[in-house]
Amino acid sequence: MNHNEWIKEYKAKHKSVRGLCQSATKAMVETFPELQRVRGHVVGLGAHWWCVTPDGSIIDPTVCQFPFVPASSSYEPFDESLAHTLPTGKCMNCGGYLYYQSQACDEDCMQEILTALGQAWRPGTYRYNPADRPKYYDGWQ
Repeated sequence: MNHNEWIKEYKAKHKSVRGLCQSATKAMVETFPELQRVRGHVVGLGAHWWCVTPDGSIIDPTVCQFPFVPASSSYEPFDESLAHTLPTGKCMNCGGYLYYQSQACDEDCMQEILTALGQAWRPGTYRYNPADRPKYYDGWQ
């Protein structure tokens, strides 16, 4: 089986591949271990995952979700050294961005969450330090 045959088979198994780029690339790399998964964005189209062959060619198993086929120069990999600067979710209380896999953005929000859940609040047990938040991340717009 070659890459194109695999992609055709994958598309046939799914009603739509929209939003499946992460799982599709993971499955494709399991079948073709010579491929490398890449996350980043496609200029004008947004966040995306794709695969790259050893010679640098782009293999995009979910490219059909886009209204047009992007030029290979439109694929911009994410700089993984900056991964710690990305939010990992949103605060369950106020909706503010979270970092480091925490559940609340600060102790006040954590106290409100625990109170709403009927659990005891123990001051000083919340480990997130807002000073640890990357200073050069300016948020998602």
